[in-house]
Amino acid sequence: VSAVCPMRGCWIEVQDPSTGEELRVKVKDGEIVFPLSAVDHPIRVAGTVERLELTEEEAREWMAHEAEELGEEFDPASVTGPVTIWRLRGEGAVIEANS
Repeated sequence: VSAVCPMRGCWIEVQDPSTGEELRVKVKDGEIVFPLSAVDHPIRVAGTVERLELTEEEAREWMAHEAEELGEEFDPASVTGPVTIWRLRGEGAVIEANS
């Protein structure tokens, strides 16, 4: 686990240790809550990969919301067209202890 939603624990970023590739795992708000302490722990997740096609306007809204959650600045001009987002719709997860 490389990151956890700081607002509600409703998503995590998981990173492949060998490639560094990341994938967001999103769950229904309140259904599963990932603790902030999950960062740097191995995790097993189950779910369905989904593709989100966002218009330019939707992408701006998405990225503004994400920046707000992370307490970061967002420049709407940085979005210059439609965006495709790949993520895992999480259905279950087990956070493992570090070995």
